[in-house]
Amino acid sequence: LCRLFDGFERSAVLGILDVPWSSKVTAPQLPAWTARLRAWLEVPRHAAVAASPFPAMQLQVSLGIGIAHCRFVGAGLAGSTWRPLSPGSVLVTRSPTHFQNAFLRILRSVAGGDLAFEFLRWPEDLSCGGPADAGRSSCSVREVATHRAVVVWPYDMQHMKFVELYALGMPIFTHSMLWRWTTRWAMMQGVEEGGFNSAAELHEGCDPSILSSFNISSWANPWSLPEEAWRCPAFSTNRWLPEPVSSAMWSELSEFALRPHLLYFESAAGLLDLLARLRLEDLAAISTKMLAWKEDALLAASAFWRALLGRLVLASSEGGCAEALEPYKRRDRAMQPGPHPS
Repeated sequence: LCRLFDGFERSAVLGILDVPWSSKVTAPQLPAWTARLRAWLEVPRHAAVAASPFPAMQLQVSLGIGIAHCRFVGAGLAGSTWRPLSPGSVLVTRSPTHFQNAFLRILRSVAGGDLAFEFLRWPEDLSCGGPADAGRSSCSVREVATHRAVVVWPYDMQHMKFVELYALGMPIFTHSMLWRWTTRWAMMQGVEEGGFNSAAELHEGCDPSILSSFNISSWANPWSLPEEAWRCPAFSTNRWLPEPVSSAMWSELSEFALRPHLLYFESAAGLLDLLARLRLEDLAAISTKMLAWKEDALLAASAFWRALLGRLVLASSEGGCAEALEPYKRRDRAMQPGPHPS
């Protein structure tokens, strides 16, 4: 069991939940680990923050523990933003199953081999003058942002390539069938997950009527899911054959559903049609809205973290954190030049 935070009982500690609390824990270990986590979360001076809305709600539904969540906004590295200097090319990002390779074959088949745009796999097909490397592109952020648009696969509740590309204001096309994408990677993987061929399990009370009463705009009040939604498990018994109702509901808490100004397609033909209809002027208007959302989100994130870190500083001063940090202070003094106490 993880004992990383042992020895910090009197300190104010910030914990970030970016995977399920049960991740990498075996079934026999889970009860003891869950009890330790509960005890840690009940200490008032500690703070836990989920890295996105879904793991916060997953913890709430599974253990009855409510914690805050944050939203990754993206750094906007080197001040770069989308500048379509290569309007004839569209990037296609990688997925863990390398679906991008099959999708390019499908695109060529649908278009009869005559594609109006050049589709480039990132990073496989982008070298920008550097060495060709299937695992890593030598292109800078500024160079990546010169293409007409990017296709991003929603293979988890969120992932950082999506966040950073959004922060560039780069028009993003993504598949609309989120329930079959966002719930199939890591976030809904349970301790007792079944095998590849196990059937999807239907749960009593988790029926399609829930989807009609589920209003994602209620997220402004974070714990206001309808009571019926609690009947839908937040873990999947087989991520390769997801149960449609619970997967559809939980996918609404993915960044691919919550974040505005995305361009959704249902098929290869649908993507080609969208690309043909949307002019650069249309994409520029979408990019402007994406950047405006990012600026608002940065302000909200800054206010959230300032308040939270201020609370931790206050809790530290009241909870004996100075004593807990004394060994580190002695180490730092020992590393300074000049005489110092032994």
